[in-house]
Amino acid sequence: MFRSRSARPVRPSRVPRAGLTTRFFTARFLTARFLTARFLTARFLTARFLTARFLTTRFLTTGTLTAAALTAGALTTGAATSAATGTATLTAARALAVTLALPAAAPAAAAPAAPAAPTAGERIGTVSLPRGGKSSAIREGVSAEVLERAVGHYPGTQLPGRPGNAVLFGHRTMGAAPFADLDKLRRGDVVDVRSGGARYRYRVRTSRVVTPNRTDVLNATPFGSDRRSGSYLTLITCTPKGSNLRRLVVVATLERR
Repeated sequence: MFRSRSARPVRPSRVPRAGLTTRFFTARFLTARFLTARFLTARFLTARFLTARFLTTRFLTTGTLTAAALTAGALTTGAATSAATGTATLTAARALAVTLALPAAAPAAAAPAAPAAPTAGERIGTVSLPRGGKSSAIREGVSAEVLERAVGHYPGTQLPGRPGNAVLFGHRTMGAAPFADLDKLRRGDVVDVRSGGARYRYRVRTSRVVTPNRTDVLNATPFGSDRRSGSYLTLITCTPKGSNLRRLVVVATLERR
């Protein structure tokens, strides 16, 4: 039997190697273009996003600064306007005062001047003790001449009725002996003093016997500091009677009216 040629199996045709290489490079080329396009797109989008954020931040910052500047300008303008308005009002008030011939305000009254210190031997008042009913003149100074005929006011201490310590000296047995009964005074007794046209009541608080060298009885606060803490009257005489060995000191305070 004879075989037909058409019955032979057909072998698949071989694809040339050059065709495979071309397809491979084409695929790589397309892949590279795709990746490049994605990369460029990503960079483009990122750049646009950052640019938008930057512009937004600049806009907000500029707007804030502009608002602050406008606010400061408004405040400055308002202050200047208020000052100008106040000045105009004050000028108008002054003009009105001149037009109406308003009287000028009276100057503040000056504080009363302290009285001049009395001269030596000058009479400055009287003192009356409650026990014995004796009233004696008060003169400035503690000289023998003054103490012979009156109660002496120690120079440099306060005058009766004023804040501080008014110190009076008197004999018990010599001359007029104004303080002969000073030892009879008790706490609560009232010593009456008239000076400068006024009457002052001092109430006895304490009495002490001290040595002649105790100078703190002359302080503004007797037996205390030299700082004024009230109005005091200090009466001093020798003790015992007929001797100048010690001093009898009676302290009284001014009663407020």
